Amino acid sequence: MDYRPEEYNKFYIVQALFKLMAEYEYGKISVIDIVNKAGVSRATFYRNFKKKEDVISYYFTHHTEEFALNNRYYPRCKKDYIKTVTNVMTAFKQQMQPLKLIKKARLEYVYLTI
Repeated sequence: MDYRPEEYNKFYIVQALFKLMAEYEYGKISVIDIVNKAGVSRATFYRNFKKKEDVISYYFTHHTEEFALNNRYYPRCKKDYIKTVTNVMTAFKQQMQPLKLIKKARLEYVYLTI
């Protein structure tokens, strides 16, 4: 995943949240826990996000945009369609752990409403 320099704090926050979600129930994770794990301040968190769910939304929005940029062509033949489907399945496979964590926390609505 590629982040622009101004997005590094967001990246650290996203990574911290998912690491915490692997260890604890989502409802028991506070913003303080996230910023401590990410090594950023609360002000930095709130400068970028309003609430924890926004971190997850950002994660999926970022990956969706990145996927779209990397797959900017229209399939014209069977081989192109196969490549597109393969790219989609590869992207899902790469996102398996975050998807499992979100399912475990029952937060499917966050990425389904993006």
